[in-house]
Amino acid sequence: MDLIGLAASIAIALAAGVGITIFVTGGAGFIGSAVVRHLLRETKARVVNIDKLTYAANLDSLPGAVGHPRYAFAQACICEGPALRKQSAHR
Repeated sequence: MDLIGLAASIAIALAAGVGITIFVTGGAGFIGSAVVRHLLRETKARVVNIDKLTYAANLDSLPGAVGHPRYAFAQACICEGPALRKQSAHR
């Protein structure tokens, strides 16, 4: 499947409300937090925010996400494979 086909499949799944999980890396940063807010507002997908919480991260940029039934946060570094595998196994 090419990239366009993959994107189309994801769009169809989101529009249909299929219970998929989307992992957003850097979800506490400027762009990532906008992605998280958009996904929670416009889709029915479960959103897992994975962020290391370094200098650029700000969890205050995610109003309404904490406590949302489809949102989860994991403080982890994407360079640490075992930590990421653990997150995906628990979802």
